[in-house]
Amino acid sequence: MIISQTPLRMSILGGGTDLPEWCEKEFGHVVGSTIDKYIYVILTKRFDDKICVGYSKQETVDSIDEIQHDLVRESAKIVGMKNGFEIKTMADIPSGGSGLGSSSAILVGLLKIFYEYRNISVTSKEIAEQAFHIERDILKRPVGRQDHYFAALGGKNRFTFFDTDVFCEHVEIPSNNLYMFFTGITRKSTPILENQISNINKTTEIYYRNMANLAKSYVYSKNSLPGYIKTNWEYKKLLSKEIMNPEIEKMCKLADEGGANSYKILGAGGGGFLLIYCENEKLDSLRESLKNYRELPFKFTNYGTRVVFNNE
Repeated sequence: MIISQTPLRMSILGGGTDLPEWCEKEFGHVVGSTIDKYIYVILTKRFDDKICVGYSKQETVDSIDEIQHDLVRESAKIVGMKNGFEIKTMADIPSGGSGLGSSSAILVGLLKIFYEYRNISVTSKEIAEQAFHIERDILKRPVGRQDHYFAALGGKNRFTFFDTDVFCEHVEIPSNNLYMFFTGITRKSTPILENQISNINKTTEIYYRNMANLAKSYVYSKNSLPGYIKTNWEYKKLLSKEIMNPEIEKMCKLADEGGANSYKILGAGGGGFLLIYCENEKLDSLRESLKNYRELPFKFTNYGTRVVFNNE
């Protein structure tokens, strides 16, 4: 049995500027961190030549090409897996539509565990690039690179995205005044991202450029983060009409009434988690105002995908 553990991520500044459609025009910059919420992948060897895949469904097939779970199928193919294995995926939170990069974390965790099983040495950056290649080029999903790099490398980072390369640098991000509340909505990011991509033109170009420059300019100081988050949110809302909805508007209003300094939706928008910056003296008021929404406590982490158990 082998178990991989892959962290989810919190994208704080610049999300969207990692899309290739933007990076082909100008540099993208994203600031964020991995958090202590994980995707787990469990791999065991089978006696027979069947392949079993367990997630919200249960599959038993005779070949890799027959696997319906597209992330398992394509990652197994790219690593060169053979028949005779069973794999299961589990998540600390709902693994779809959370805005925390769960699908990319699943894919990174799958690649990590398949390479471990085959005893093939690869770097974290290679895993990130292969995961991006699978989602973007093979599965044709409208994704950027940030989720794969956060999941593979981990830590509090600023990523700079070029047309064909990525540069990573560590940054300080204070977490003691950041809180996450669940909107109660899970959604597929694809329609939102497709709409954003279709809008990367003269209408929204200024917003992407401003978001990228904001993330590029980020420097840690005791009181700077709420202003960065607020400014980023004002730009982000203009990227697509799909990002906001009445429930999110209601939640933002309640956050204001509770004393929040600033906030933003994590991920593509439309649902998932609302990230809020709030000073300690207003925290009780914030929680009372948002009492009908579930809070998710978290901590930042410093590592990416890793094998936590291997008795093969």
